[in-house]
Amino acid sequence: MAFHPDMPMPKPAQRIRSNTIMRCRPCLAMAILVLVDLTGCAGYQIGNRALYPTGIRTVHVPMFQSNSLRPNLGEWLTEAVVKEIELRTPYKVVHDPLADSILTGRIMWDNKRVVSENSDDQPRSLRFGPTVYTTWIDNRGQILLQNSIQKDTLFVPEAGQSVTSAEQEAIRQLAQQIVSEMEARNW
Repeated sequence: MAFHPDMPMPKPAQRIRSNTIMRCRPCLAMAILVLVDLTGCAGYQIGNRALYPTGIRTVHVPMFQSNSLRPNLGEWLTEAVVKEIELRTPYKVVHDPLADSILTGRIMWDNKRVVSENSDDQPRSLRFGPTVYTTWIDNRGQILLQNSIQKDTLFVPEAGQSVTSAEQEAIRQLAQQIVSEMEARNW
């Protein structure tokens, strides 16, 4: 506060009180923040845990079944889903069927179709697309997720791509989609 000659001099008691108030403001602000933190945000979560259902810490992922005649698709998808869960979610994948939840899946079918041909009627580009049905339930039997997902992957044999590389890419995309579907739906 600047001194002006026409202004009366503050009394010593007023100066002491205003200094005390000025020193207590940071303490008061801190006390309010702590109070708000302890009471107002009790139901909130931070980090990626907020994206997923509460009360679940572990997921059991049995081997995905496969109706496909292509070998190893169920095993590949199971491995990819387990890796995605461990990488992107707060859950721990366990081998115990008594986990907090169980994620099961079945490759219902897959198809391979020609997208374009060359002048000799040989395929230039093809699409491979498996369809997977998944169910995620908690240990009380409540269904958390139940859906069907299909992913098409384009591959070009002339560019050195194979059906196997298309299968692996489709499996990777399916695993990402399955784990994305596990995110919160107003849990």
